[in-house]
Amino acid sequence: MNNNFIYILCLAFLGSVVGLVGGIVLLLKGKISQESSLHLISFAAGVMLSAAFLDLLPEAVNEGGEEIFLLSLIGMVGFFLA
Repeated sequence: MNNNFIYILCLAFLGSVVGLVGGIVLLLKGKISQESSLHLISFAAGVMLSAAFLDLLPEAVNEGGEEIFLLSLIGMVGFFLA
């Protein structure tokens, strides 16, 4: 088996275990959960948006040209102003 495949499996398992432990800690500690939930939700939304843009913008530039950057910037600024 390829060594990279083993590293990927081990790190995926480690990330899952860390996420599970973090979730259990937040469930058991209600005060910590209430104080940090807004920050965690904001962080998760930012991670999803950045992953989507970093993955999709290069594909869009290959297909539609460089005006995609300007259109996405206008869309994000308009969204934040709304």
